[in-house]
Amino acid sequence: MKIAFVLDHPLMHYRVPFFNLLSRKFDHKVSVFHAGNKLDSNEIFFEQIIVEKKKILKIFDYRKGLDLTSFDIVVCMQNMRLLNLWNITLKQHRSYKLIHWGIGVSSSKGLRSQSNSIRIIRNFLMRFADAVVFYSAYPLQFVKKSLKDKCFIALNTIENSLSVDLSPFPKDALIFIGSLNRRKGLQETIIAFHQYLQRNPKNIRKLFIIGEGEEYANLSEYISSNGLENNILLLGKIENEEEKKKYFKKSIASISLNQAGLSVLESFSFGV
Repeated sequence: MKIAFVLDHPLMHYRVPFFNLLSRKFDHKVSVFHAGNKLDSNEIFFEQIIVEKKKILKIFDYRKGLDLTSFDIVVCMQNMRLLNLWNITLKQHRSYKLIHWGIGVSSSKGLRSQSNSIRIIRNFLMRFADAVVFYSAYPLQFVKKSLKDKCFIALNTIENSLSVDLSPFPKDALIFIGSLNRRKGLQETIIAFHQYLQRNPKNIRKLFIIGEGEEYANLSEYISSNGLENNILLLGKIENEEEKKKYFKKSIASISLNQAGLSVLESFSFGV
């Protein structure tokens, strides 16, 4: 079976085991369309197709060059800002089965803040999909009763081949892991940690920040201007599990002030 995945983000390393599993264990031909850099690895057993990303009216994204005619199933991220979702969903006489896949709600302002208009549009588009797969059961409360039979739950997960309980080791740090986006509240986090350090605590003296994103420059400026280089460490993007394990081993807790996703599961997998 030929399956296409249309992503609304670059292919992330934590998705690779899932696509590999579909390709190898179930012997499907999996092609992943994304607008990021091609991941080069001998451990990738599916096809990557790099497409051009265009910004429309500063709000919407569009992927150029999507040719889906040869596929049996197309799985498209259910992101209302992705114009291809609309094109693919509303296309008449398509030859493939269509699955919507995603969080199922808006996450930009927190899961509890849901727009009624977006909910209505989402339900409208779902009418034309053959199935809908959500990361969790949370969005089901916003789905029309007549559409719930086509909805399925595939919990969002992350693989950790080094899963180990690190809780018994001595701790002197907190850790954040994830994209450095404004919605995560990282600026507020490091200001709060700075205030905490001014109380001269004896045990927890460091904050590890693992990831990359739009807030990196702002965070770096605050850290350097306040002389916090030895206490708040911007470690950049780390994909190697052995490397991440060193920081989790020293951390008493994983924190994300306003929004968190797979970092919760990854932290638990290290016993943090």
